[in-house]
Amino acid sequence: RTPAPCSPPPPPPPAPRAPAARTPTQWRASAATPPPPLPLPRSSPAPRSPRVVVAYCPGCRWGLRAGWVAQELLVTFGEVLGEVAMQPYGEEPGTFDVWVDGECVWCRKKEGRFPEMK
Repeated sequence: RTPAPCSPPPPPPPAPRAPAARTPTQWRASAATPPPPLPLPRSSPAPRSPRVVVAYCPGCRWGLRAGWVAQELLVTFGEVLGEVAMQPYGEEPGTFDVWVDGECVWCRKKEGRFPEMK
């Protein structure tokens, strides 16, 4: 008697679709308008103020630096910040801006350097 052949494993379930990336339109650091806020998941509460957005150029590979700045802000000011978000912004090469409630408080291009964390 020969053993029955093994049946092939079932196919893996389809991967969930990621939402389409939202990119800011017509935004430049010199225009002094913040990138639009990212959509919130349905179960999330409304964002609290102040809202900090670290907009960075993904082509320049500044995501880790943006994450470090966001982490330092949360560690230092976590009790008073409503939200800290990182937003890749590839439409303007070299972008690294920090926005607080829609106001640009740091622009790498204007300052000529990155913000210092102390």
